[in-house]
Amino acid sequence: MVSARSVQRKEGAALAGQLSSDAAQVALYRAGGRLPSSPATWAQLADTPELRGFGQAIRAGAPVPARPEMDAVWDPWQAALGAIQTQPRRSVREILGAAVQAISATLGR
Repeated sequence: MVSARSVQRKEGAALAGQLSSDAAQVALYRAGGRLPSSPATWAQLADTPELRGFGQAIRAGAPVPARPEMDAVWDPWQAALGAIQTQPRRSVREILGAAVQAISATLGR
């Protein structure tokens, strides 16, 4: 990110352009393990076992809500954990089911 008020805006934009180039991303990965953000760079490093494994983990993973939606997940989850601790006669399955319903309803799923 380059500040619009920066006195060295051109230089900052040039640096950002250089650091986001495929060559720089490959160099940063090889020097310190920084994961590249460019699909073209990932393709250049396709023979790297660590990146291949990371890519497999990404494809096998499940997406999580964006930060603005996280309260829709954490609030019902926190309430469920509190209910499990304070309402021992209530079914854990029922408590968690209610949390899942609340989360699903809020996220529109």
